[in-house]
Amino acid sequence: MLESGEIDEAFETVFRADSEPRETITRKSRLILPNGQMFLVGIMHDITEVSVMNRQLKENQKLLQQQSAALEQMANSDPLTGCDNRRSFSIKAPEKFAQHGFVGSLLLLDIDYFKRINDTYGHDVGDAVLVHFAATVTQMLRAEDDLVRLGGEEFAVVLPGASAETSLSRAEGIRKAIESTPLFQADSSISITVSIGVVHTSTHEEFNLDQMLIQGDRCLYAAKEGGRNRVVCAQS
Repeated sequence: MLESGEIDEAFETVFRADSEPRETITRKSRLILPNGQMFLVGIMHDITEVSVMNRQLKENQKLLQQQSAALEQMANSDPLTGCDNRRSFSIKAPEKFAQHGFVGSLLLLDIDYFKRINDTYGHDVGDAVLVHFAATVTQMLRAEDDLVRLGGEEFAVVLPGASAETSLSRAEGIRKAIESTPLFQADSSISITVSIGVVHTSTHEEFNLDQMLIQGDRCLYAAKEGGRNRVVCAQS
């Protein structure tokens, strides 16, 4: 530094006489007097308190981000089953279909005789049935699919990019999986079945999420009227 005359600045940690570490910014430069004497001049700024405040600020910002993410999760998911809720569904479903060229299907699912389960075993068991149902269906889904709890015992499955034939086959697979996977609660085995309505979209012009819900509800109603524990597709 004495030879080049360059100025050096750096963050450094120094220790006081009592061994307490202090964070500093040091600035070292060359000083030449008129008589030619050369000195190295160092200026040290103690920024310990500022550094502590900055770290606290970063920690607080991180905490706020975590809290914001938690609130967002609470706003968009069902607290019982962990599925997306209707609010999330109305935002994510159109985006999912758009990403796949507006090709895909919507399944509407309704647990059969759910009120009877609540009346027979109690609402705590009814809640367990909902959790069990959601977990069973989730195992049948791809990463890009979404399971949504629309309310009560009614759910929806978003199948972006799936053909009508594939969607019908997957709906039937879900129906069979629910039928063959009872919930074991204490000394009881609770059998569950589901009715499913399937509606398919294949072009941007015909895509309308509200209309798909209406058609899906009609198919679901037809499945219920047809004896429950069955799949009805809009195209059929």
